[in-house]
Amino acid sequence: ELNNSHFLLLHRWLNNKHVRTVWDGPQSSDAIIKKYQNQIYSSHIFSFIVFWNDTPFGFIQSYHACKVESGWWEDEPIGTWGVDFFIGEVSFLKKGHGSKILTQFTDDLLSNPNIKKIISDPSPSNKGAIRSLQLAGFRNQKVIKTPDGKALLMTKLK
Repeated sequence: ELNNSHFLLLHRWLNNKHVRTVWDGPQSSDAIIKKYQNQIYSSHIFSFIVFWNDTPFGFIQSYHACKVESGWWEDEPIGTWGVDFFIGEVSFLKKGHGSKILTQFTDDLLSNPNIKKIISDPSPSNKGAIRSLQLAGFRNQKVIKTPDGKALLMTKLK
């Protein structure tokens, strides 16, 4: 589970070119601490650092979709959860890790009888994330407009 000791790691990852181009752009340490410290104490966003053996290499979060604010998912019914992820370490890219962690993580979520659907919204240009989501069982729905711009809405059902 994400904790305060992960902020420097998140700062490095979020400022890596392959992450910052698809995830909120470059970010200061203070902005990262403010955003992710709030998530640590959130009752509806659950964030994790992903490890391969003892090496941290990625980030994944899930959230109650209808409880997110600022124009995100207010029309989604209770029982819909969202998932966001990225591979932070360059050496872990293009090796199948994204689809493996997404499959395990989302299958675990869907084992909860209260969760009926999982959504994700990668940038239409983020081919790696889209492919990882597809391999994990997500299906393309449509291109949508979000507060962050255009996104490809993808869903995974029970």
